[in-house]
Amino acid sequence: MSLALFYFFLKGLLIGLTIAAPVGPVGVLCIHRTLKYGKLVGVISGLGAASADLFYGAVAAFGLVAITNLITDSSNIIKLVGGILFIAIGIHMLRQQPTFVSDTDSVQIEQNKPSLLTAWISTFVLTAMNPGTIIAFTVIFATFGINGDAGAPGAAALVLGVFLGSAIWWCGLSFFASAMRAYVKQHSRVINKVSGTIIIVFGTASLVSLLFEL
Repeated sequence: MSLALFYFFLKGLLIGLTIAAPVGPVGVLCIHRTLKYGKLVGVISGLGAASADLFYGAVAAFGLVAITNLITDSSNIIKLVGGILFIAIGIHMLRQQPTFVSDTDSVQIEQNKPSLLTAWISTFVLTAMNPGTIIAFTVIFATFGINGDAGAPGAAALVLGVFLGSAIWWCGLSFFASAMRAYVKQHSRVINKVSGTIIIVFGTASLVSLLFEL
């Protein structure tokens, strides 16, 4: 790898970490899944979010104007669908059995555990539909002076860095939540309620912001 490509890769790595680091609704969901269903489900959920970051990173890095315009023109639809999805997931979390995975997993938890594919797809869609993700990419890419003129090799190195930076953060978050599982197990009911409420608030905020733009 040439020095220029390595530079783009490091820049992408920093962007990926910067975008993934704020703990928004998807972060809360990944932590909750790790506590409730185990580390693997949490990690795969995080990789779904990182894949959405990869998608937006590719759109910006390769200067895909048509897709950028489509995303911009569909911003209200994205806010509407994203807000509804977050509220629905938050309500589901509030109604779930407040029990986290342990060495003696209950049959009910195992039956309700999402498949790895479902875990990945759900967080990919939620991250892609999160208006905060789109805003973050727009602001951060503008701050770093990235406007689609890096060339194909540079853009590829940048996008790879974005994905790895985001994936490192999400995997680290899941490993941390897994390590804390034994300490928070007795507070599972409170964590369920708080997690669901936070996600509902994010979804409601998305819908409210949409009303102000109509």
